Amino acid sequence: MYRKNSKGWLKHIDFILLDMVCLQLAYLLAYFIKNGNVHMYIDFLYRNMAIIIELADLMVLLVFGTLKNVLKRGHYLEFVKTVRHVFIVGLLATLYLFTVQKGILFSRFVLFLTLIVYLIV
Repeated sequence: MYRKNSKGWLKHIDFILLDMVCLQLAYLLAYFIKNGNVHMYIDFLYRNMAIIIELADLMVLLVFGTLKNVLKRGHYLEFVKTVRHVFIVGLLATLYLFTVQKGILFSRFVLFLTLIVYLIV
């Protein structure tokens, strides 16, 4: 029968979940390239950082409206929104590292590579 289209951010829940999975895969790949193993969740700092980048990603998606009109955008506008989204997530992750004063212990290469892979994916 007739279904009413959902309003708000819930209509893009599939995009949100896929985006969060891609971010974790990018983080896991970057950690694997740097350290050669996939046991990053054992280390307290890297496990917390995985949670923080997911929360930052979710916050940017919801607050900045990254998915607004996602199906109607052209290629250029989609690229601009994606670069902006990745930049803000990276900024929030860096801010977290400096706030908790763990920036020295965390590999900046892993964070940078995560953002590059996340941008490409």
